[in-house]
Amino acid sequence: MKKQKWYVQLPEGCYIVETRSIGHKWVYYKKDEYAKQFTKIKRSDWDRVCIRTLDQQQYRLDILNAFRKLGLDDHKPSRICRSHPTRRFGWEYKSFEEIEQEVLSYKQYSNLIQRSEVNA
Repeated sequence: MKKQKWYVQLPEGCYIVETRSIGHKWVYYKKDEYAKQFTKIKRSDWDRVCIRTLDQQQYRLDILNAFRKLGLDDHKPSRICRSHPTRRFGWEYKSFEEIEQEVLSYKQYSNLIQRSEVNA
């Protein structure tokens, strides 16, 4: 039986952990692949520290790496707000959803170009 892996932010830092069971009251996890015993944590604490599954985290890293590889700009213009750290200069960072949309549209466009070159 394959146990699910999660990307979590524990008080000691960010880890990839493996879970044995996630119940309504307790969650059993282990940080190290070679650890013999699982650690028990309250479900409310788990909900607070759990960020996303390992597959979701890997997808986000792949998108962000493709974005950096394409050399696209991660800033967008915004209205000036004097109390905000970046908006006071007239820009802010793009959200992950905007970055994902940009990368996927670029990949779709490049696939379309490659198909048209093959058909020509």
